[in-house]
Amino acid sequence: ETILGGASRPYKGYPRFNSPDSFAEALKRSGFDILQTANNHSNDQGEAGLLRTLNVLGGFDLPALGTFASSEAAQEPWVVLETQGFRIGFLAYTFGTNGIPTPSDREYQVAMLKVPRAVREITALRKLGVDAVVVGLHWGREYTHEPRGAQVLIAKKLVEAGADILLGGHPHVLQPMELIQGQGENAHEGLVHYSLGNFISNMYRRPTELGIVLEVTLAKPEAGG
Repeated sequence: ETILGGASRPYKGYPRFNSPDSFAEALKRSGFDILQTANNHSNDQGEAGLLRTLNVLGGFDLPALGTFASSEAAQEPWVVLETQGFRIGFLAYTFGTNGIPTPSDREYQVAMLKVPRAVREITALRKLGVDAVVVGLHWGREYTHEPRGAQVLIAKKLVEAGADILLGGHPHVLQPMELIQGQGENAHEGLVHYSLGNFISNMYRRPTELGIVLEVTLAKPEAGG
């Protein structure tokens, strides 16, 4: 949840973040495979910062989710990773960008959380034959331990569209996890964790010091599916 805007700009904390490129290197060396860049700080250093972040992450072979350098890239906003016989598709969205607008002629640069769009993109990703769809959601009210009713409804709609795992962030504190039973054409079960809390941060109040690492195991029946 930061920007790699380069050393020509001051490294900064709240409210408009800018971090050293060594952050990306450290994440790569630590074993991360993919990063969500769609969040409310995506525009903190303007268009130049957003594009440079993507360029730096690309140099470390770290796919970015939810921000895009071109309209062509935004037309296929997912990343598909293959491992141990699974093809897993990833998408990500954010509720906003702290009132810092994306240029009107380049609104594709940040994936905003709009249900029709998310449903359309999840459906398109499913048609590629992936085994599972994981969606990162930057949403919710900060420092509250329960999701809003609107979030619960959104989660159900995304599961019904074909999402298997929804991973939430932004509140900076832990929120519940639940299984959602979809209805209709895609009546499968999905897992949503509304907020994983903070993984690493400089926040020091007790609720914000807590976070979890969520481990999800995927399995295929022998008959397929």
